[in-house]
Amino acid sequence: MKILLAGGGTAGHINPAIAIANYIKEQNPNAQFLFVGTRAGLETALVPRSGYDIQYIDIRGFERKINFRNFKNLFKIVKSCFEAKKIIREFAPDVIIGTGGYVSGPVLYMGAKMKISTIIHESNAFAGLTSKILAKHVDVVALAFPDLNAGFSKAKRVEVTGNPIRPSILKKDKSAARRELKLDERPFIVAFGGSLGAAAINFAMVDLISSLNSDKIPYQILFATGKNYYQRVLGQFSSRGVNIDGLNGIRVVEYIYDMDVALAAADLAICRCGATTVSELCALGVAGILIPSPNVTDNHQEYNGRAMSDQGGGVLILEKELTEDALTRAVMDMTDNRKFENYGAAAKKLGITDATDKIYRLIEELIAKKD
Repeated sequence: MKILLAGGGTAGHINPAIAIANYIKEQNPNAQFLFVGTRAGLETALVPRSGYDIQYIDIRGFERKINFRNFKNLFKIVKSCFEAKKIIREFAPDVIIGTGGYVSGPVLYMGAKMKISTIIHESNAFAGLTSKILAKHVDVVALAFPDLNAGFSKAKRVEVTGNPIRPSILKKDKSAARRELKLDERPFIVAFGGSLGAAAINFAMVDLISSLNSDKIPYQILFATGKNYYQRVLGQFSSRGVNIDGLNGIRVVEYIYDMDVALAAADLAICRCGATTVSELCALGVAGILIPSPNVTDNHQEYNGRAMSDQGGGVLILEKELTEDALTRAVMDMTDNRKFENYGAAAKKLGITDATDKIYRLIEELIAKKD
């Protein structure tokens, strides 16, 4: 079994591909893998670190305005198709899997033209442009969420597989995780805005924590500011006369390195709405206060968040609505009479924990049809 995986740009496109490859390798140790990416994306670091070979093609996305760079990118698309064709011929894969990013386009398109079995995995609740264009060419479109925008009406076949979830997330026991973090019986909240941080979430968290009565704090919080904001957030607490070290159960950190443990122990998460994050919350049954980033393509984070909140798995707050006390009110409502338990149960019903297995079965089916 030879698998070619194309995905790049962000961790949200690369990590699902790595998770799929890892699962296939567990099921079929003799399987061979090759990744295709661009030299401008995180795949240059993440893929080799995971132990896989990678080759590169030169492609960039179109800007949403008419300019000279877009004309240059037309030539890059043509060139990248020839580069992709060369890689496919040399590697001779049984199946090509695309997990998003512009690099998926030429690889899957050329693979389909060359009669190679193809799968595209769409991790977001709103179909990306590359996925929409490829839908009518590939054999299977695998969705993380039910198709909310009919973006794949022309697809040959659509399957809802869910997003690949890290096995380490699923293996953690909640009670053991809480003991590991030395938590008491109070509800535990994890707040984060990504590795670099999110200013709006950070400022709202400063308001929330500053409003707490140090003599009687009703919950425990692990708040990750992100590397770009840590010192600034500490300065804001200091200017308000808040001694973080004196607040029982409140921890403010730059980055959460043991996120698997933190999410396993959590009762409530305050976070952005990346596809992987939403999928992990649902898989674990963790209620969410979901604050989508407004600075993403096609506003896809809001669609991800609504896929969870509309089914009762959390509360969605748009960043423009994140006023000084909006987060404080939402947390108070969630923790009142432990309402987060009902939200978490609703999130759990949406969770798909066997996405990698579903995708593997699709791969086996496609290979069997070719034999």
